[in-house]
Amino acid sequence: MFYLTIVPLYFICLAGYFLTEYTKIIKNEKIRKRVNITCHVIAWLILFFYFVIRKFI
Repeated sequence: MFYLTIVPLYFICLAGYFLTEYTKIIKNEKIRKRVNITCHVIAWLILFFYFVIRKFI
């Protein structure tokens, strides 16, 4: 059950990262960079939690 919730969330964050990095959906450069970094960090934290922390719980 946990796997079904983590995978869509990871791909949403990854899609947000790619959309803000490689397209001009958000016109303001500062806001686009913040959204880009936020999506990237969330995606990495999800992977870290899923593969590292979960093995110790």
